[in-house]
Amino acid sequence: MNRVFLLLGIATLVLSNQYVPIPNKPLGVSKGDSKKLIIEAFFDLQCPDSRNSFRILEQVLAQGYGTQFKYTIHMFPLPYHRAAFPEAQAFAFLSEIDAEAAYLFAKIIFDNQETLAESATLEWTWQQILNKVADLAKEHVYPKYQYDEVKFAKSLLPGTDWNLKARYWWKYGTYRTVSGAPIFIANGVILNGAENYEAEEWIDFINRKNPKTQEL
Repeated sequence: MNRVFLLLGIATLVLSNQYVPIPNKPLGVSKGDSKKLIIEAFFDLQCPDSRNSFRILEQVLAQGYGTQFKYTIHMFPLPYHRAAFPEAQAFAFLSEIDAEAAYLFAKIIFDNQETLAESATLEWTWQQILNKVADLAKEHVYPKYQYDEVKFAKSLLPGTDWNLKARYWWKYGTYRTVSGAPIFIANGVILNGAENYEAEEWIDFINRKNPKTQEL
């Protein structure tokens, strides 16, 4: 594992100096519109630590702190998780339908992470992995957002706009010196240790950086 992160770190140093295309709009899927505190999360949907952090921030949002910060999710699929890259492509596709659709998809994949884990898919073909991603989206996301299923299936393939977007996302992460997941950036600066934060620590950080305005 340490060797993998060392290699990712080297890749980050190399790729961070390479050209990152300027997107037509800011990358990521966002909740909230605070201009004072922006927290960016780089997640791999097959990473258990990303899942834990995602769920903890869900608790923070559920407690009403979402008005105090802008929460932006980026995909950073790690190379040793086979399903992570097509999941990032699906996330990119659904983000064009609705930000909440992409957020729901991330939640569903995290909730079903074990079904697409390396140990579970060791004997699967690539197409079986893509089919499972599509099935989970159809069961849990499609009923609410009614996307084009054929187009969604195509979005998981190589050589598509969404494959390119997922590549740009990863490259953007390396440009920001991200070399693993989860990584959090607060107002442009990496928040060291945030991957281990519990809800109380996030709430304390948010309140210190952007206290809630007291109602008169």
